Amino acid sequence: MTSASQATGLAPDREESDNQSCSSASTSLTRRDNMVMIAQMFTQVARYRGDIVSVRKINKKSIKEDKALLKEMKMMKCLKHTNLATFYGACTETPHVCVLWEYCNKGSLQDVLNNTDIRLEALFQFSIAVDIATGLHYLHSSELGVHGNLRASNCVIDSRWVAKLTDFGLRRFRKGEKRKEGLSDEKYYSDLLWTAPEILRPILKREAPVMTKEADIYSLGIVLKQVLCKNSAYSDELAVYSSQEIVNKVAHPPETTPAVFMRPHITEEFHEHAILMLNFKRLITACWQEDPALRPNIKRMVSKMKKISPLKTSSVLDNMLALMERYSNRLEDLVSERTLQLEEEKRKTDMLLYRMLPRLERSVCLEITNINAILAVKKFIVVVVVVVIVVVVVVVVVVVVVVVVFVVVAIALVVYSAIIPLMLSLGRDYRRRLHGGQRMSYSQR
Repeated sequence: MTSASQATGLAPDREESDNQSCSSASTSLTRRDNMVMIAQMFTQVARYRGDIVSVRKINKKSIKEDKALLKEMKMMKCLKHTNLATFYGACTETPHVCVLWEYCNKGSLQDVLNNTDIRLEALFQFSIAVDIATGLHYLHSSELGVHGNLRASNCVIDSRWVAKLTDFGLRRFRKGEKRKEGLSDEKYYSDLLWTAPEILRPILKREAPVMTKEADIYSLGIVLKQVLCKNSAYSDELAVYSSQEIVNKVAHPPETTPAVFMRPHITEEFHEHAILMLNFKRLITACWQEDPALRPNIKRMVSKMKKISPLKTSSVLDNMLALMERYSNRLEDLVSERTLQLEEEKRKTDMLLYRMLPRLERSVCLEITNINAILAVKKFIVVVVVVVIVVVVVVVVVVVVVVVVFVVVAIALVVYSAIIPLMLSLGRDYRRRLHGGQRMSYSQR
């Protein structure tokens, strides 16, 4: 890495990129070369060199780029493991100081636990727990040494339901980070619920703490408690105390009862694999020891978790078949539940319609009466028009017939008056000729 800007691909383009931005109520876009930042519900994601990455903003005004920072970035790029989110790089350009991590589309462990539509079976619980512990074991064995910021929101799950650790390391890059503006006290102290008591004490004094592997084990215990109970870190305690009160009680145990420490409550009622779950609970509580030296190391944690895990008692194929069968049954139950809800809503709709029916009937009757009256008037008008047309046609026919008869009679009279005299004159001529012929025959005789 020659510079932070080149490593992240976020070098500014002053002529094009700085002025290409737009925002809306649902999303906000900011272009920086080959990156488009998109604000989502659970995390902020971006597209970097064709890949979707998760963006973690750092609240710092400037970053000093030196050899030590470049060495830290190089070390981060070398950390590769199945249970670690890939580190893509960091942006040192103000005010867009941020870190880019691999994006996992299932979201964080906190998102999965808060999603009521996802029911984690025991196999999934142990699989996620083992993945988180395995990733932490790799970090403790690496040059980095510790995670330093382990909590449920920093455990992400990819599309294959593999849990990965993210937001680790970068202590020099984050050094001097200020508290975000507008961050409420409740949110600030909520992020400290996973922190070990020996780390909380200097933090509450506004001092820089020294992160240790033992503190990571404490945080791991809180995360595993969430996986086991499928709820928040202090779900029962938050009903009584605020986050700030819980953090203060963890950091400073009461002097009257020094052996009693504020720790999350774990239920002892398990629906499946009860014995294994109880062993898992004892392993979790061992991570909460007030004395860091009494907490188990990560190697021992991974070994014990693999021993008590139900995944080793059957093959992967058997586990997948069992999960598919349970998933199928769950879908059937979900379909039945949704069908009942649909029928209930239909019943409520029918009742509402029945209540509105009398008023609807009156309005419909009035409308029907008006329609019948209009139809009757239309029928009467049609009948009158038809009668008038028939009468007119009859009158016209009669007139035509009379005229024709009159013309015929007139023509007949004219013909008669012209032909009769002609015939009479012809008859007289014929008789004359006939008499004249007879006289000549007599005289010749």
